[in-house]
Amino acid sequence: MKILKLTLLALGWMGLAACSHMPISTMISLRNFDFVEFDPAQLQIAVRLPDALEPLPGEAKLSVSFWSDGQEKDRITEQFNLSFDEGQQHKAQLARFQKQGNKIFAFSLKDGDVERVRALQTKGRAMRKEATGKGKGHLELQINVKSCRHGDLPSGPLMMVIYIKPDAATSYLVFLDDIELRQTASDAKVNLESYIPACSKLSTRAP
Repeated sequence: MKILKLTLLALGWMGLAACSHMPISTMISLRNFDFVEFDPAQLQIAVRLPDALEPLPGEAKLSVSFWSDGQEKDRITEQFNLSFDEGQQHKAQLARFQKQGNKIFAFSLKDGDVERVRALQTKGRAMRKEATGKGKGHLELQINVKSCRHGDLPSGPLMMVIYIKPDAATSYLVFLDDIELRQTASDAKVNLESYIPACSKLSTRAP
């Protein structure tokens, strides 16, 4: 059994609109991603938001779940914190995704959470060894980024795109495209002004 190969990716913060999707090119690029072998210190996440929005401090999260067929009750799920990363190298690597009227924010795992991911990888290796030949393995990644607004929300669609860079050798990939925040708030039956609250004086650059 090839447990913890990437077989499923999902994203949701209070639910996402059905129109959002992962491009086929990303699925192909990540088809051999192996969670227990990658270096979490190299993982980079980015989000593109309209100019009026920015990520809420402390509200960018990576959630990881894995399990094997017939072992759903033993599913392991852990959540990790993403920290704002202002490095120039990430700005250069994300330049091709820039779009007028939008801003891109890059994130990486906090140091303590890098070690937590490595501990989870150790559990995954043990699961792989134990489950060899017994069934298909599943991995689910969720990248959750809550945003806030400066002033009134602009009219029209509020589109968010999330990117992932799993290692140093891989370019940023579109993890999830066409996330329309008005629609996600509606689907979650949440008032838009509550779903995207006003930004406080705290900076997104805060750890």
